[in-house]
Amino acid sequence: MEGSADRAILPTVDGVTDEPAPGVPGPGERAPGPGVEAMRRYTWWTFVTVAAGSALLPALALANVGAPTLLHTVALSVLLVVATAVQLRLVVDAVRAPHDGLRRPVEAGAGLLAAVLAWFLAAPVWDLALWLLVPAAMVGALAISVQRRLRWPVTAVGAVLTAAAGVVGAVVVDAPTAPVAQGLIAIIAVPMFAALNVFQIWFWEVTQRLDRARQAGADLAVTRERLRFAADLHDLQGHHLQVIALKGELVSRLIDADGAAARAQADELVTIARTALAETRDIVQGYRQADLHTEVSNAVRILAAAGIDAEVTGDTRAVPAAWQPLFGVLVREGTTNVLRHSQATRCALHLDADTVRVCNDGATEPSALDGGSGLAGLRERFTAAGGDVEAGATGDGGFRLVGRVP
Repeated sequence: MEGSADRAILPTVDGVTDEPAPGVPGPGERAPGPGVEAMRRYTWWTFVTVAAGSALLPALALANVGAPTLLHTVALSVLLVVATAVQLRLVVDAVRAPHDGLRRPVEAGAGLLAAVLAWFLAAPVWDLALWLLVPAAMVGALAISVQRRLRWPVTAVGAVLTAAAGVVGAVVVDAPTAPVAQGLIAIIAVPMFAALNVFQIWFWEVTQRLDRARQAGADLAVTRERLRFAADLHDLQGHHLQVIALKGELVSRLIDADGAAARAQADELVTIARTALAETRDIVQGYRQADLHTEVSNAVRILAAAGIDAEVTGDTRAVPAAWQPLFGVLVREGTTNVLRHSQATRCALHLDADTVRVCNDGATEPSALDGGSGLAGLRERFTAAGGDVEAGATGDGGFRLVGRVP
């Protein structure tokens, strides 16, 4: 389990890293959040169902009633297959990239022509209402495939073409339905199909935008943590380095005038340097005496910024002072792992006198558990304190990180 983030410098129990964990997608490549994939499947199957229904119902009617001639039957069948195939390709492109516009203009034009011709040729066979599904569904697919500003103009053109074909077909073959009625049906039905498709693709676009906002929130939370860490390091290093510089200048002035004093200052300089090195290691390794309550508050704030509901049970004051820095390390590590290696929507943090537990409902990516230094470092620290660390999947598809001390 890695404590690192997407090229973001985060404090971990083993050091500082600015490299992403192997197999973990970087910014813009991260896996979609909870529910996004389900929404994509729902959108896809909605469009497939509409396409299948708009082809299946006329096909069943054609098979049941038949056309006046074999040529008529073949023509209707071919046009129906062409229109359905083009419609499916258009909706696939629209779901994959809703903002890219029409990718196959020639194919789309052929599909629209096939759908309108099928509606026209069906006039001598039945009442045209059933076959109106074919051009209506085709125009709906076109409406979600073009750029936003062209959706309603394309819908209007498709409705007019469909209405004209219905009126002409009814007049030519003396269809059961009056020509004017055929035109009105098309003018109403085609925009309705298009509106339903546009609403569905809009809902999918909103879901994607919300997921991108969630990912941006997670990135912002990591950036805030990095800035907090950088501020701590700057305060510590700035103070010690300033003292070292002054001591060095003093040694330089005393070395010829007073050798004993110079040696004393040099000894102090070495002591300060060693102290700075030790405190720097404490910061990097998470062993600085940080308030556990602050670590828990930071974890809740960071998770909330990433759109993850956090629940805290237990009282940080119940944890002995000796264990608070160690528990703070696990809380920080567990929070980072929830953000970077899972698709969690909820995270539960439990504290008592000898146990700290971080559980989330999103399965951790397997790559986060292979060769990660964060989990190994946690186990080393808890083992040194006489405790242990457990990490693994739960039976309900979540993940749990538990640290125990005597």
